[in-house]
Amino acid sequence: MNLDQIRKSNSPLGAMIKIVAIMLAVEFLIMLLIEGIFKPLFGHDVSSFFWEFLNPVFLVIIVTFALHILVLNPIKQQQLELEQQKNDLKIAAATFDAQEGVLVTDIYHNILKANQAFTNMTGYTSEEVIGKTPVILHSGRQDKEFYRNMLEKLKHDKSWKGEIWNRRKNGEIYPEWLTITTVSGEKGHVYYVGIFSDISQRKALEEKINFLAYHDQLTRLPSRALFYDRLSQAISQARRKHENLALFFLDLDGFKTINDDYGHEAGDEVLKTTAKRLLTCIRDIDTVCRLGGDEFAIVVGSINTPADLSLVAEKIVLNVNKQIVLQDGRECSVGVSMGIAIYPDDATEIDRLMSAADKAMYESKAGGKNIHTFAKAQTNTLPWIALDVTLLHGIPEMDHQHLHLADLLNKLNDAVINNVPTEGIALLLEEFATQIRTHFTDEESLMDECDYIDKSAHRHEHQRLLRELDYLKDKFNYGGELLVLQSLKEWLLAHVRGLDKQFADDFLLKKSA
Repeated sequence: MNLDQIRKSNSPLGAMIKIVAIMLAVEFLIMLLIEGIFKPLFGHDVSSFFWEFLNPVFLVIIVTFALHILVLNPIKQQQLELEQQKNDLKIAAATFDAQEGVLVTDIYHNILKANQAFTNMTGYTSEEVIGKTPVILHSGRQDKEFYRNMLEKLKHDKSWKGEIWNRRKNGEIYPEWLTITTVSGEKGHVYYVGIFSDISQRKALEEKINFLAYHDQLTRLPSRALFYDRLSQAISQARRKHENLALFFLDLDGFKTINDDYGHEAGDEVLKTTAKRLLTCIRDIDTVCRLGGDEFAIVVGSINTPADLSLVAEKIVLNVNKQIVLQDGRECSVGVSMGIAIYPDDATEIDRLMSAADKAMYESKAGGKNIHTFAKAQTNTLPWIALDVTLLHGIPEMDHQHLHLADLLNKLNDAVINNVPTEGIALLLEEFATQIRTHFTDEESLMDECDYIDKSAHRHEHQRLLRELDYLKDKFNYGGELLVLQSLKEWLLAHVRGLDKQFADDFLLKKSA
């Protein structure tokens, strides 16, 4: 039964018809009772008394009851429904007049209505879009699979929300946050109500924050954090393609003198100018980073011979040495000392490659400055992670586990360098994670055994490290394996030198007491 049928059945005319029908039925029943039962038992007088006095009382009671059930209740219910409809209309009106864009479509996605905020955001008036579908807003950034998944979720959950890129009438593509809700109307009609807001400013702020997090604010070059990621990606690519790459470490000569003689503002101008000049000396595929102070790094990929790198180095010296005119008109200049390390000839790991380039740079400074020096090839006889006697704490269980963890990381590193299949690397990574958890559990048992005073802080640090480990495991599979390995190495060594050393000293002290 639909709403119109309910309203008709609850109308005053319908109620009166029902009351008359009930009265007739009751009268008929009373007549049967009197004629069939009371009259034979009590005679005509009783029957007459009943018809004259009791029947009207019964009728009043019946009519009152029927009026209450059939008239007053439906009227009260209708009043409640009308009140609810008024509230719904107020809410709908408020929503439609809100700052968010609102679009209503039928089940076939034909646009039925759009509010003023929709026009303000998209540039389309409601008259221009009514009868059309939201396809006119598509930017092309989302594929058919995206929209298929959206409709499937709408069908299953009756709602969908997420970030989407749409196109304004003027062709500008912009991001919006969209919420779509399925609404059921009268007679089984289904509508889709989309409410969206323009998040361009929020996205721009996010991009700015992200840029500042990974770029040097003064020179706008990638910072040290982004440098590690770029270097890791470049080495991974070189390894897969069996190519070489070069890492330049640069230190400006004479920069301290400029800071002392001209002031720090002049020093900042020199750094910004130098950064711009370095960018003109490399290709778009290469990376220039500022590591801090007056130190820079350059990652150059796909190199053929060391002679090519010498040409790049000479170009850098020539450009950096040029006079710099400061804002106040004064002139100054700086030199540059460079060290160059080549992957995989000089090293295959991030830290070893950086160490080789750094040593070569200091050789340039010692050799007269304003020159470049290639790293000397060295044979690394020690494993990548070597725990010497200073990192053994004298607790057999802990020392054994630390050595085992270092050995697992060395195996992981060798597997990556030698291009072991992904499945084998995944097994080693999972074994390392399992051993870390076992180590933490055993360590906490030792803490309980000696009632370690800082065990709460230690356990908290364990939980933090495990969360970081899970994050690094995920990142390992997306081209950042060398960066993850470097992070795991630093992570393990910092833990062994720090919290574990403190606990071991306390444990041994109590055991000896």
